[in-house]
Amino acid sequence: MNVSDEQLIAKSVQYSAGGFIENFEREYGTSLLSVVSLNGLTFKNLKDSVVLHKMGGGALPFKVGAWEQTREVRGSLVSIGVYKKYR
Repeated sequence: MNVSDEQLIAKSVQYSAGGFIENFEREYGTSLLSVVSLNGLTFKNLKDSVVLHKMGGGALPFKVGAWEQTREVRGSLVSIGVYKKYR
């Protein structure tokens, strides 16, 4: 399924709010990760595409290991980033 980063962000909010994280990951082939702090953040053992929700808002890192940010929505309550693994 070819889904845009903007659609992944919108659907991740919908699925996360409803508590259907496993359904999101299965349907879109993308990991969904929610964190409060970026300390020790790793995407190890996650899919090649990751949607990150950082509670509390603020800036997100451009790279996390082998994953690079392709889209970010920054807010004061939550920031959301889409990351794709590069080879």
